[in-house]
Amino acid sequence: MSLKEWFRVGAKPKTPITGKKYELVPNQQIIVGGVTLYRIRALRDFGKVKAGDFGGFVESESNLSHEGNCWVSGQAHVSGDAQIYGNARVFEDARVYEHAQIGGNVRVFGTARVWGYTKLGGRERVTGTLVCTPAGWKDEIWLIFHGLG
Repeated sequence: MSLKEWFRVGAKPKTPITGKKYELVPNQQIIVGGVTLYRIRALRDFGKVKAGDFGGFVESESNLSHEGNCWVSGQAHVSGDAQIYGNARVFEDARVYEHAQIGGNVRVFGTARVWGYTKLGGRERVTGTLVCTPAGWKDEIWLIFHGLG
């Protein structure tokens, strides 16, 4: 259907949400262990995030998906080959690194540390210091760790 036909029948073309939802802010970077991490800034509204909101720090765009409502905020860091996607959130002073994969509705916060080949994809809540080892997908479980390590 042509654009002219859309307007003639009273329909409006739907504009799909495409493109990037955030950008790396080049003048707001930190170096941690010899690795440069960039603060992120939202380019559009999604979930509870508004365009212009500053987030946490990532090493590269491969660390945080542009799809879904996933977000890194506060002083949280995501680096290495770690990936945040789906509706997952990493915030406060949490760190996710190496090959960790955080998806679903997982929340990683506080002083939590998630690394290695850990995969979380249900509704877990991870806080405190978590020592992670290779693990399979977990589903519909809540993990709360306080002051381990």
